[in-house]
Amino acid sequence: MTDVPARMTYAQKKLIDLLKARKLTAFAKDNGIDPTRLRACAVEENGVSFLMVSRLCHVIPPVDWLFHTDEEIPVERKTCQRFDCRTQVSRFVESHKFDYIEFSKENDIPYESAYKIFNIRTANPSLSMMRKLISKVNPIDYFIPADSDNDEESQLHEIPERGDLLKFGKNYILVLSNRDHNEKTGTVSGLKILPHGTGRRIETRLYSGFCEENFIVTESIEGKNPLLMGKVDSESVQYCLAKVRVIFS
Repeated sequence: MTDVPARMTYAQKKLIDLLKARKLTAFAKDNGIDPTRLRACAVEENGVSFLMVSRLCHVIPPVDWLFHTDEEIPVERKTCQRFDCRTQVSRFVESHKFDYIEFSKENDIPYESAYKIFNIRTANPSLSMMRKLISKVNPIDYFIPADSDNDEESQLHEIPERGDLLKFGKNYILVLSNRDHNEKTGTVSGLKILPHGTGRRIETRLYSGFCEENFIVTESIEGKNPLLMGKVDSESVQYCLAKVRVIFS
C-alpha cells in the first residue's frame, strides 16, 4: 500500500481507513469519482481541491478537510446535499455579492481573489481561506446553494421573527419587531446592520457587521423573499431592543 502521510486531516484518515480496508475504489465509484484521483487526495499533502470537497460534502463534512487529526475541530461537523460548484452558487458567495470589497479588506483576502469568487465567479474559495474564516463561517455554508430552503438556519420562516438577520438586496436588517407585528403589518422593523461602524458588533455564521442604533428601518415582506442570514444571539438582540424599546414595546 502507498505510504500514508505522517500528519493527515480527518477526511484523509477516513479515506486511508477505506484504503486499508480495500474499500476505497468502491467508495469512489459509488460517488462518481475516479478512484485514482481519490487515492491521491488520501495520501498527498495539499492534494484536495474545492471541487473534490464539493463532490463529497454529502458523505464527508467539509470541515474535515481543514483540520488535522491532532487538532480539535472548532465547529459542528455537518454534511449536506451534494453541491455542484460549477453550476450552483453557494449562500456564502451570494451573501457577499455586494459587500465583497469590504469583506476582503476586513479578512485580509486579496482583492483579485475576492473579485473572482464573489463578482465574476470564476474561482472558488481555497481551503486555506475556509480555514482562515472558520470563526466566522462554518465550512458547510460554502456548499449550500443560495436558493436552498432545506437548511434550518437558511430557511426563512413564513413570518420573520425577532432576532432574524435578514438581507434585502444590499441591506442587512436585524429584526426587532415581534412575529405578531410582522404578520399583522406585512412588514419587519429593526436596525440596519452595516459592515463598518461604532455600534455593537452583530454576528451570525454568514455575516458580521455593526448595528446603527439610530438607524431604524422598516421593510415590507409582502411579495418579497429576503435571505435569512442566521439568528443573532439573544444578548445582542436584547441590547439592541433596549435602544428602541419605546417603539417595539
